[in-house]
Amino acid sequence: MTRSQLSDFEKGKIVAWNDCNVPKKEIARKLSRSAKCIRKFINKYRSTKNYKRKIGSGKKRKTSVQDDRQIIRIARKDRFITSRNILNQLDVKISPLTIRRRLNEAGLHSRKSAKKPFISEKNRVARLNWANTHSTWPIEKWRSVLWSDETPITLQWKVKALYGG
Repeated sequence: MTRSQLSDFEKGKIVAWNDCNVPKKEIARKLSRSAKCIRKFINKYRSTKNYKRKIGSGKKRKTSVQDDRQIIRIARKDRFITSRNILNQLDVKISPLTIRRRLNEAGLHSRKSAKKPFISEKNRVARLNWANTHSTWPIEKWRSVLWSDETPITLQWKVKALYGG
């Protein structure tokens, strides 16, 4: 996998260190970049006296603005659709990763849906009947109920400290 472009901060460091006669290999080690990357940047900077990228440089996008809109529209229509299923609906030769990138650019980030416990129809009816039966209970009667579905809390302590072990 290729590294991202040099940031403006990294470019400033490279220029400063190069002006202080720090060896290119040392600059590369400090920035965790290849010596070739540093050498290419320094040569470009020397010839142009500019550290900015040319406008339009870099790899061209595989999707058009219309493709991007269509990807977003499909994702908004079905929130649980996968990037592969979106790809199957498009007439563009791109990867599922490209689709995920376009969705991230639009602020549509992937999430795992919450797991909900399965409640059968029988349990639903039983819960509803129980609630209807007990809906008229006075508060005094509710205070005498032992709620067994609450989370148990276990206190832990060091047994050796208590018993001198």
